[in-house]
Amino acid sequence: MGLFYKKSKNVLTKELLNTGNNKDLKDLYLYSLNSLFFRSDEFINSHDEKLHVLFSGCSETLGEALPINLTWSKNVYNILNQSNNLSGYFNIAERGSNNFQIISDIYKYIIKYGKPNIIIINFTEMFRGYVSFEDQLCIAQYYPSVRVFNKNSNQNLNKNNSIEINVLLNHFYEYYLMLEEYCRVSNIQLICFSWALYESNKENIKNKLIDKDFNNKTINILKQFESYINLSFDELQKFKEIEFKKINEKQMDQDVLNCLDYALDKSHCGYLENMYWSYKVLERIFDDYSWN
Repeated sequence: MGLFYKKSKNVLTKELLNTGNNKDLKDLYLYSLNSLFFRSDEFINSHDEKLHVLFSGCSETLGEALPINLTWSKNVYNILNQSNNLSGYFNIAERGSNNFQIISDIYKYIIKYGKPNIIIINFTEMFRGYVSFEDQLCIAQYYPSVRVFNKNSNQNLNKNNSIEINVLLNHFYEYYLMLEEYCRVSNIQLICFSWALYESNKENIKNKLIDKDFNNKTINILKQFESYINLSFDELQKFKEIEFKKINEKQMDQDVLNCLDYALDKSHCGYLENMYWSYKVLERIFDDYSWN
């Protein structure tokens, strides 16, 4: 299941971008998908000594409800491609992915298309896990994730197919550890962060379904990994202020103005936060890269 699981035959090669209630915008934006229905260039197994970069994540890396040129992964790709000859824009992100699928799909990709030089991951929420169904051997066909933590009761949502959130975190640590070690011995640069985790002195503002203590616990665990980029809510706000001033000083494309803070569905992260993520990644790649 996962990366090379054949999706519905009804999926078109161009899919309408989810614009939520913004019905007037629905005809303006299309997802261009490859033959395996990923928002990516066609996957290839020969990269001809070119720089091979792979992006992975959930809908926030797919760029849900955002034009492709406004997504963090495409921005990183475009800037890298200015100084390097990249073999293509390869993005295996899928809607609803959990962190276990995100990591395991990378191995599946490597088996078929070769080892990338750089792997960049935007991890999702820590309480997504696999779901088993009676008529399936492994996971749901398209949305393999489930929110398994009930903040009010601190109990499983469904004892038949969910596990406690701290167990999920422990398992995720092991998955991440194995991936980082694999990349180290394979001479692959691994760069990771999570859209769902921001360090802040304030009450947890990114994820309303977990409390601040668990948020901070998760961040402290992930900071042990050399490949992990810690995001700061205060830094994000500063970045947004600086970028917003730049936008006001020049004529911006209407695409940008439509989704500064939120994507077109008013649910996923917008242009400014995507640019913050891309700059944090580029700071890791280039020693002298700075946005401020």
